[in-house]
Amino acid sequence: MRFTLKNAFLILLFLSFPVSAHTASADITDWTKMEKELIDLVNSERRIRNLAELQYSEKLTEVARAHSRRMKREQKMSHHFPGYPDMETRLIQKNLYFSTAGENVALTDLPDMQFVHHALMDSPKHRDNILSTRYRQIGIGIDADANHFFITQNFADLITPVSEQQMEEELIGLILEQHPRHIRIVKTDKALTLFCRKKSQDFLSGRFDKKIPDFWASGRVDIFTHSFVKITEVIPKIIDSLGTLESSCALGVKFGRSRFNPGGTYIVTVVRLMDTIRRRKSR
Repeated sequence: MRFTLKNAFLILLFLSFPVSAHTASADITDWTKMEKELIDLVNSERRIRNLAELQYSEKLTEVARAHSRRMKREQKMSHHFPGYPDMETRLIQKNLYFSTAGENVALTDLPDMQFVHHALMDSPKHRDNILSTRYRQIGIGIDADANHFFITQNFADLITPVSEQQMEEELIGLILEQHPRHIRIVKTDKALTLFCRKKSQDFLSGRFDKKIPDFWASGRVDIFTHSFVKITEVIPKIIDSLGTLESSCALGVKFGRSRFNPGGTYIVTVVRLMDTIRRRKSR
């Protein structure tokens, strides 16, 4: 068995702003315009550099707003508070799946989003978050008291899982486009597909083993398992694992969270039958 695992990449960064004689206006209670302005400023920076704009995410915004409320409650700018979940856990609690995520936090007494944005851009690590090509979505949350504005920027590459059957069909389609002629895809054997799905689920649960059902009586049988988020990344790995010998194969997919990929990942198990024949033992 050969497998690859890619951990979710989490960036947690700090930023502070100097406090001047100004105070946050207690009359400002709707900060959605300020949040939108910050998103527009982020995307403006990305457009200038020919980078894809970040898509607004309502759920990321909810997570960001909740964190800004927490910073206001604690009267402190931070990513971590005692008894309070880290960013990764906050996203999971919102039932979000993601391959990577990052967070910028800021504290200012000026309701000037241009000032906030330029301060973020002047900080190399925060600038990296704003301009990163790893992210596709953004959510910004702002809260305030009489003296300060608490700002959270959340970035992520969110995953929208598809059904196991749909992913299996997409994988098979790409393999058939690219695979050498000596590989035959077994698409009609439901027992074999269910076996592969179970192995994928076992892998997610940390229970994976190489045990093969005893009704595979003919020839050599190999099992390969791969973890992936983007389908284009796993196709070459599957084809490579199948090798160049005459064989048949089948696959099964499961999606879920694992210890190594808490943000969510697909697991595909591929079974290769070297003699191209599967025989059930006589009962």
